[in-house]
Amino acid sequence: MVFSSIALLKAIEILDVKVKHLDDRPLCPLVQARWTATGSVGNWGHIHIRKNPYEASITVEPVAAAWKITDLGLLEEKRIDPYANPERVNNVSEFIQLTEIKGFY
Repeated sequence: MVFSSIALLKAIEILDVKVKHLDDRPLCPLVQARWTATGSVGNWGHIHIRKNPYEASITVEPVAAAWKITDLGLLEEKRIDPYANPERVNNVSEFIQLTEIKGFY
């Protein structure tokens, strides 16, 4: 038997962005960013609501006539449960009802 999780992303909030150009690659911006991602994760018959903060250093370069992320260094990631008590659901229809009520579906 295989068990898996379902994650639904509700919102991303950009908290801070700083851009600097690398001296040795002037067309290559280095982006330092902080953001939060809010969503739900369902597993083993219940869901957890999360709002996780992230910080990363992201390098963007022109590759084959398109801008591409060529490097991403995750500097910080925290797992937060804003409600502290996960909500239990017994079946898929309860999961859908709960996420619709909270606006996560």
